[in-house]
Amino acid sequence: MNQSRVDHIEPKLVWSNFQKLLDTPRPSYHEEAVQTLLMLFGKSLGLETYRDDVNNVIIKKAGQHGGEKSAPVILQGHLDMVAQKNEGNPHDFKNDPITTIIDGDWIHANGTTLGADNGIGCAFAMGLLESKDLPHPPLECVFTACEEAGMHGAIGLKGHHFEGKVMLNLDTEEEDELIIGCAGGVDLIFEKEFSTQEVKTELYQLVIKGLKGGHSGIDIHTERLSANKLIPQALESVELNLISIKGGTLRNAIAREAFIEFSATEEEVAKLRGKLEELYLKHSSIEANINFEVNKIEAESKKGLSIEDSNKIVAAIKNCFHGVKAWDQNFKGVVETSTNLGVITLEDGNFAMANLIRSSNESARDAFAQEMIDAQKDLQAKAKLEGAYPGWKPNPDSKILTITNEVYKDLRGSEPKISSIHAGLECGILSKAMPDVDMISFGPNITGAHSPDEQVSISSVEKTWVLFLEVIKRLI
Repeated sequence: MNQSRVDHIEPKLVWSNFQKLLDTPRPSYHEEAVQTLLMLFGKSLGLETYRDDVNNVIIKKAGQHGGEKSAPVILQGHLDMVAQKNEGNPHDFKNDPITTIIDGDWIHANGTTLGADNGIGCAFAMGLLESKDLPHPPLECVFTACEEAGMHGAIGLKGHHFEGKVMLNLDTEEEDELIIGCAGGVDLIFEKEFSTQEVKTELYQLVIKGLKGGHSGIDIHTERLSANKLIPQALESVELNLISIKGGTLRNAIAREAFIEFSATEEEVAKLRGKLEELYLKHSSIEANINFEVNKIEAESKKGLSIEDSNKIVAAIKNCFHGVKAWDQNFKGVVETSTNLGVITLEDGNFAMANLIRSSNESARDAFAQEMIDAQKDLQAKAKLEGAYPGWKPNPDSKILTITNEVYKDLRGSEPKISSIHAGLECGILSKAMPDVDMISFGPNITGAHSPDEQVSISSVEKTWVLFLEVIKRLI
C-alpha cells in the first residue's frame, strides 16, 4: 500500500485524465474549477468546446480512422463528486486535491471519497477525445453539472445540442453488468420550528460514528446502519432537553455520523449509557467500527427544547421510514422503491429531516411519499417534495444493448448481466430531453461509492476500457 499519483498506470489515456480530475476540486455546487479544466482541455485539442446555460461542458470531435462519415455517438458522464470524509480529516473539498493510495489492484483516497464516481467515466470520454490513433465515429461528449446534488445539469440540458442517436452513459459500477434502466427520485423534507428555553441540567453531547455509510441507492438494501436511525434507538425513553442535532451530511448518502447535544440529569445520562452498551452489542457484528460516546459539554448556558418537544422529535425520527420499501418484479435482486433518511438538523429550535425517495415506478414513489407524510401527522411539520426526476424505463430491444452484449461475449466469453439499477442515472432525465436516443450504461468495478471507503479496481478499468473501445469501433 502506498500513496501515489495514478497517471503512470495503463491505460494512460484514462488514468492521466483521471489524475487531472483528482487534482481539481469538484464537490457538487462547487464545480467552477473542473468546468474550467474541461473547457481548457477541449480547446487545447482544437475541438469545439462550450458551456451551456446550466454549466454542462460539451466537447465535440470529428470521427477518425474510418469513422469520419459515421453517425455521431454521445458520451455522457458527470463532473461533480460526493464530498464525504472521515471524522477529523482536515481535507477541504473546495480547495484540496484528492490524495490517492494504491493498494494492490485497488485505488482509494486518503480518508475521503475518491470521486471515481463519476471521474472514471469522464476520464474514458476525455481519453477518447485526446486519442490520435483510436478509430471512432464523431463524438459528442457532455460532462454534466451537479448530478450528485439534484441532477441539475441533466435537467437543464437541451437535446438540440446533439445529432447523435446513440448514447453511452459511463456511470455504473459493476463491470459484468449492462444497465438499461434506473430509478427516479424525489426529495422529501420535513421542517418544524420549536420554541426554546434555557436548560437547567448538565449539558452533554452524544456522538454516533464509525459507520460504513454508502450510496443511498445501490447500498440501501445492505445491512449498513444509518446513524440517523440510531438516534431514536438511543434516546427513546430517556428524559432530556434536545439542544442540537447534526446527523448525516447528504441526502444521497447513508448517514455515517450523528452529533446530538442535550441537557439531562445524571440519572437519565446513566440510563442512556446503558442503552448505548446494548446497541453496541446488538450492532457491532454488522458494523465493526461503530462507536458511541457521551461527553459532558462545558458551557455557561444553552437554550434547548422542552422535554415534550424533544420526545416529539425522537418519535418523528423513529417514524421516518428508512430502507427498502419494495423490490423490482422484473429484475431479481434489484430494489424498486426505497428511502434514505440522509440529513437531520436541529439548530436554535429549527428542526429538519431530508429524505431521498427512489423508485423505478413513479406512482409507487409518489404513493410512498404520501405514506411517509401521513406517518408524521403528530409532528405537524411542513412537508416539501422537491427535485423530482424520472426513472429510465428499460428497453430490452435496444440496438446499442445488442451491440454491447455481443462485444461483451466476444471479449469475455460469457454473458453479461442485463439489469436496472436502483440509483438515479441521468439517463432517466436525458431520455425525456432526447426521446429518440438509444442509451446504455456500463462501467468498471467501483465499491463504497458516496463514502470514504470508495475504491476502483485497476484491472477492471482496463477491461472496461477495452470493452468501451470495441463498442465505439462497432458503431462506425
